[in-house]
Amino acid sequence: GAESSAPEKDDSVDQNAGNGDSDDDEDELDRPLAPTDEDDIDDDLASAINDAVETEQEDITEEVQNEFNGIAQQDVRYPIIRSRETKTPLVKPDPQLRKRLERIMTIRKRLQARTMHGEQYGRIDKRHLHRIGTDQRVFSLRYKFPDGFPNTRILIDLSGSMGGREADEVLEAAGALQSLVNAEVWCYNRTGHVNLVRMDDGKLIHHFEPNGDTPSGLAIVGVSLGMKKDGLVIHLTDGEHNVGQKPWNAHWILQKRGINLINLIWGREISQYNLQGMNYRQLNGLGDFPDALYQILVEQSKLSKMGGR
Repeated sequence: GAESSAPEKDDSVDQNAGNGDSDDDEDELDRPLAPTDEDDIDDDLASAINDAVETEQEDITEEVQNEFNGIAQQDVRYPIIRSRETKTPLVKPDPQLRKRLERIMTIRKRLQARTMHGEQYGRIDKRHLHRIGTDQRVFSLRYKFPDGFPNTRILIDLSGSMGGREADEVLEAAGALQSLVNAEVWCYNRTGHVNLVRMDDGKLIHHFEPNGDTPSGLAIVGVSLGMKKDGLVIHLTDGEHNVGQKPWNAHWILQKRGINLINLIWGREISQYNLQGMNYRQLNGLGDFPDALYQILVEQSKLSKMGGR
């Protein structure tokens, strides 16, 4: 009879008793729904989503606001969007610029040679001094020159006042430097919200069209997020900060976190930067940019050594 035709199952089969075609209902729910006209999203929205995915957009407003809490009385006020440029053409440094920056490589090689030299002398001295209980690990640190350069981010003002060939020259110089010292290159402006855009792509830099206002203080803090103590931010601007938190406030935030900020300013507008404690250089023109970066490299190399020659 009925009992012999029933398949052997565990007791869980009884859970569906009295539910009629519950299995059929579940199958129906598991099936994907057929697309309808209402499912189509607006072309503009689709494009915006695609752009957001491609440029890795990230809203960092809250993180920046937290940094300013207790330092500045005003709120950040503007959304701050961090992204990465991937679509625009790459700017290739000209051969002349490359030659000028070859000196940086020379400095690095000398630095590496002195690292080895320092370790040699460290070993010799340790042999002579081991009887008085010299801490060999600390001694080695004292005589070792760090190989390379501080963790560095180059931040470029590309607001509306930075037009034409000037912007490309800055990007070329920054791009050439970042390929030598492994720095990140970012630019910023404000068009409705604050744009903080990473430009470097391998050893080249993406083009960026200057536009909008100059939110220097917000950009400085925004680009520093995630940096560790002893990092370096090199900020290149015409000095015409005009919106959002002041560079002065940003300077103290970075200093508190142990991050060094150097402002390179071309033009006459230095009123936001010639304040007590701020590190700035005034350039005669953008042609001075590679030389200024070179000098910073030399200085940072000297600062980074821990005792002795």
